[in-house]
Amino acid sequence: MIAAGGPKARELAGQKADIAALAGGAFVTRDETAERVAEVRAAAGSRADDIEFSMNLFVVGDADMPEWVKGFVGADRATLVERDSLALLPGSPQQMVDELQRRRDAFGTSYVTVNSVFMDDLAPVVAQLTGK
Repeated sequence: MIAAGGPKARELAGQKADIAALAGGAFVTRDETAERVAEVRAAAGSRADDIEFSMNLFVVGDADMPEWVKGFVGADRATLVERDSLALLPGSPQQMVDELQRRRDAFGTSYVTVNSVFMDDLAPVVAQLTGK
């Protein structure tokens, strides 16, 4: 796995990685994410379809964000929602399932990582997606 934040890391991920973690700030747009995935796939050549993509979720569900998360992300929930941040996975478990499936369709993400503070919020989502 290579965390592919910058152009050189995305190229290296395409050439070498089995899994590319889509690294970026909380405000990388969906279009920018799609472009980054395309860069990794282009660098991968014939193995492009074999690369899996991972995305880090900094905030899961609709509960209050801990202050340390706000500081780390550099924004509050309202700003993340307003900017359609991919670092946020809001909603009910079904809404989160639907959003993760949209991200998989759009970007090929098949892995997500999440801080343990949100583990219980994500558990029902994992249960629904198991095997899909």
